[in-house]
This record gives sequence, C-alpha cells and structure tokens, in this order.
Amino acid sequence: ISAQPAPAIGGLTHPAPAHPAPQPAAPSRAPAMPMPGEIRSPSREMSRQRDASAHAAHRLALATLVDRVAEMIDLDVLRAGTPADDALTNRIERAIREQSVSLKEDGEIPTGIDQDALARDAHRELLGLGPLGPLLDDEDVSEIHASQGAISVVRAGQGIVIEPPFSSEESMHRAIARLATQNGHPLEANETVVERTLPRNARLTAILSPTAVSGHVLTIRKRRRPEAGSEDLVRSGTVSRAMWTFLSQCIGAKLDVV
Repeated sequence: ISAQPAPAIGGLTHPAPAHPAPQPAAPSRAPAMPMPGEIRSPSREMSRQRDASAHAAHRLALATLVDRVAEMIDLDVLRAGTPADDALTNRIERAIREQSVSLKEDGEIPTGIDQDALARDAHRELLGLGPLGPLLDDEDVSEIHASQGAISVVRAGQGIVIEPPFSSEESMHRAIARLATQNGHPLEANETVVERTLPRNARLTAILSPTAVSGHVLTIRKRRRPEAGSEDLVRSGTVSRAMWTFLSQCIGAKLDVV
C-alpha cells in the first residue's frame, strides 16, 4: 500500500497518518429539567382525583337528599326568607333523617360518604344559610363568592375553594332571602339585584335570575376588625401620645391630612 504524499505546510513535509485520529466523544446532554409548573407528582395527582371524585359524589347525594325532602314537604313558605316555625322545622328534620337512611339502604349514597355530614349539609340548606353559615362566622374569611355550582373565599389572604357548594339554585335563593331578611328588608318579589348590609358590617351583593343569565351569584365582603386600637399603637411606640392626640383632633375636625 503506497501512502499518498502529505501536503507541505510551511515548507515541511509531514507524513499523512495511516488512520484518522479518533475524535473525542460528544459530551452527553443531561435530560432537561422540567419547569416548576411542569412537575407532576403521581401520588399528588391521584389524591387530587380521589378528592374531586368524593366531592362530586357528595354533591350528588346532597342534591338527591334535598330533592327528596322537597317532594315530601312544601318548601314554598321558605322562599321569601321567612324562618320556619317549630312544627315545620320538626317535619323537615324528621324527613332529613328518614330520607338519608332510605338513600343509604337504596345504595344511592356511595361508600365513603359520611351520612351524618350529608344530613348536616341538608339541614343547613333547608333551614339555614347553607354553606355560607360557617363562612360568615369565620373571622379569617374576608370575602365570599358563590354561584349555584361553586363557592370560593378569601381566607387570610389566600383564595380557597369550598366544598360542597349549594345543591341547587332554589337552595341558594332561600339563603339569599334569609340574608336579606337579617337586614330588616325582606327580599321583594321582583327584586333581582340585592344589596344589603349584614350584621358585623358585612356587605351582600347578589344578582338573581333572570338578570343573572347563568344563575344566581353573590358576593359578601366582610369588614376586617381593627387589629389595634389607639392605646395599642401608643403602647407599642408606633405613635407618640401627642401625635395620636393631634391626629384624632384632625379626624374629629374632618381635616385633610397629607
């Protein structure tokens, strides 16, 4: 085998290598790390799916239970927000107990649903404010947003979805009528835009069907309690007593303060 003459470089002749020099292997590329929003935990996803399935089953069972009670008892008297008298309250409570047992025996309450919790939620819808009651009593909740199919709140600055929501638009209508009655101004027959000041300086705004084309919606905003009074501010050193006295006089005189 005759080697071909190597090309001259800089006047020198270099023999051509018999075999090409091995090239260094390309560095292997590490797999791209997923973006934070793309990370998926299988166990967390399965847990989320189980929770969603349980919530859906509870919603369906609650709607069925409330409908069964409504078939047994005429609830039209409650539509205007009028509190139920003792006789009607006893009838509703007895119907809730009976029908929750009947649903369980008929297999219409899936395994895993708390029958006592189901009866409690039905009692709240039929005789109280539904899911709004505990939220109004929660001091950490500053806003409530509700429709027939969803409820969300702002609690301690964080948005949270509440389960279960109202089981029907009729149940939500009863709750809005009861809230309006708390103000001393019952819901009027043709009133579809409702604005009321509730106890503890909460503010209710609700839009009812047919003005709300997708169903009733409501918002409740609760005024936060002051975290500190004047003496607390002076005691903590936030302001001096002389400065607080001066500001108090300005406020009393309705002066603009810059």
